[in-house]
Amino acid sequence: MTTKQTPLGKVALIPRGEYMPGITYQQLDIITYEGSSYVVLETFSDRLPGDGNECVMLFAASGKQGNPLLFEDLTEEQKLELKGEKGVPGKGFVIIGYYNTLTELESTVIDPDTGDVYGIGEEYPYDIYIYDTSTQTWVNNGVMQGSPGKSAYQYYQESGGLLAENQFSNALVTIENKVDKEEGKGLSTHDYTTEEKEKLEAIAPGANYYEHPDNDQIRHVSDLEKQTEMQKLIMTIHILIFTNL
Repeated sequence: MTTKQTPLGKVALIPRGEYMPGITYQQLDIITYEGSSYVVLETFSDRLPGDGNECVMLFAASGKQGNPLLFEDLTEEQKLELKGEKGVPGKGFVIIGYYNTLTELESTVIDPDTGDVYGIGEEYPYDIYIYDTSTQTWVNNGVMQGSPGKSAYQYYQESGGLLAENQFSNALVTIENKVDKEEGKGLSTHDYTTEEKEKLEAIAPGANYYEHPDNDQIRHVSDLEKQTEMQKLIMTIHILIFTNL
C-alpha cells in the first residue's frame, strides 16, 4: 500500500505582533494596529493595515476609549471599601536618653519600640541612634548638628569683596556707629530745647539791625585812621620822655 502526501503549506495562524513598516508579512500572519487585529490574506509589506488594504482582513476590532473612573463617581460603600485600615499614630522625634556607648544602650534598653531615639557619646554632639524593628537593630543617623556657619567676612569674600579683614572690621564698626537719617532732618541739625526755642522766637525781627546816623559830628573811624592816631600818640610819648631827661 502506498501513501500519497500532499503539502498543505502554512495552516496555523501566527501572531506577529504590532505592525512595523519594512517587514514582509505572509499569509495567515496575525498583526495588530491601533488596537485592532488583522489576518494577512496575501503577502505584503509597507502598507498600513485597515480599510483599503485588501491584503488583510479585520480579525478583532479595538473597543472605544472608556471614561476614566473618578473617585467622586463611586458610591459611599465603594469609597469605604477602598480605604485601608487606620494606621498606628506616629511618634515624634524625641531623644529618650543618652548613653556613652552603643553596647551600654543595647544592654540597658532590652525591649525598644520602633522609632525609639537615644543619643550615644560622652559629650555633645551625640550620635543619634533610632531603633528599626524590621532589622531589630539600632541605626546610627549621625550627629544632630548643622554644618559650621560662616563669618560675615567669609560671605563678603565669596561675594567678591576686596577689603582686608581688618579694613572690613573697621567698616562694620563705622556702620554700627552710623546715625540713621530722620525725616525732615539733614546731615546736621540743632535740636533746641523748648525753652531755647521760645527765647529765639521772642526776638523781634530786625532787633540786631544797626544803621549809622546821618550826622557830620558822628562818623566811623577807619582802621587806617586808628593806626595813624596811635602812631602820633606814641611819638608824643617819646618826645615827652626825652624832654624830661
